[in-house]
Amino acid sequence: MKEKKLSDIVSDVLKNIGKIELSRSEGIIDWDKIWAEVCEDARPHSYVLKMDKETLFVRVKNSAWILELKKNEKEIIRKLQSRTGKRLEKIIFLR
Repeated sequence: MKEKKLSDIVSDVLKNIGKIELSRSEGIIDWDKIWAEVCEDARPHSYVLKMDKETLFVRVKNSAWILELKKNEKEIIRKLQSRTGKRLEKIIFLR
């Protein structure tokens, strides 16, 4: 196994905080991975920043993709809830 500097490990952990959620009944939920599966076409242009309470924060590359994702937000929420079993109130798209 390749050795990593502590600063690199801490950076990796901090970068992924909020993307992975621990759920007692369902194990670990990797929101970024599920986002990629649900929003295949948008994946190259977006990624999950964090999940906070019932809100998913997603970074989006440009305004055109934000509009497209907002247009389909209800369907995306339905698919994410179906995949995770978790309640999701809204998605906030950030540029």
